[in-house]
Amino acid sequence: MRLSLLGVAAALAVALVGCASPVAVVTPDPESQAEVDWDARFAEFVTEHGERPEPTPYVDAQVESARLAEATERAWEGVVASYPTAERPEAPFVHWASNADHLDLESDVNRCLTAAGAKLSTGTDADGERAAVEYSAAPDPTTATALFACQFLAYPLRPLDGSAGAGWLWDFADAFLVPCLEAHGAAQDPLPTRDEQIAAVFSQGYGWIPHFPESSADVGLDADVYAVCHGEEL
Repeated sequence: MRLSLLGVAAALAVALVGCASPVAVVTPDPESQAEVDWDARFAEFVTEHGERPEPTPYVDAQVESARLAEATERAWEGVVASYPTAERPEAPFVHWASNADHLDLESDVNRCLTAAGAKLSTGTDADGERAAVEYSAAPDPTTATALFACQFLAYPLRPLDGSAGAGWLWDFADAFLVPCLEAHGAAQDPLPTRDEQIAAVFSQGYGWIPHFPESSADVGLDADVYAVCHGEEL
C-alpha cells in the first residue's frame, strides 16, 4: 500500500529496507544454482521462523508518544528543507488516522488535506481495488505547513511497533535473501547487527539495502531473480 504521507509510513513502522537497489551482475556459478531449490529453502525458513509479524500498537504510551514526536520532527525538517522560511503551525490533535482513512476520500484527514489545498486522486491495484490516494498541491510554504498540520498534528497515523517484523526480515536476509542473491551473481554489502538495523531505520527511515541484479534486457531489476529470491517479502 502506497500512501502520500511525506514518508510517514516508513517513519512509523520499522522495516528492514527502504528500497532495493540494482548492482552490476557478477557471473554466478550455474552448478551451485542448480543444486538449490530456493522455494524449498524459503519454505524451510518460514517453517522455522513463521510468517512475518505485523506491526502492533505500542504497549507503553510514552514510547508511542516518543515515536510520534520523532516522525513529526523528521516530517517538519522535510518541510523546512524545501521552505526555510516556513513557520511551524499549531493544531490540536483530533484523532488517530488509519490506513483505511487515507484510502477514503471522505475521511477527516482527507477532508483536512483538501481544505489545505490538496487535490486528491485515487489509484488502484491489479485487481481494480483502491490501493492508494495521492495528492498534488501548490509548492508554497503556506500549503506545505497546512498539509503538515493535517497529517502530523490533527490526524496522525498511530505509531506501530514493527521491531518483531524487523527481526524477521533480518533473519530472512541473513538466512535466505543474501545467499540467494549472491548465488545469482549479485554481491551484497555486509548485514549490520539486528540492533544496528532497527536503530538505523528509526533514525533515518531505512537501513541495509539488498542489491538485486539488473535484467539483461536493460529494463530494471531482474524479475526472475526477484521472484526466485522472494523479493516480495521486503
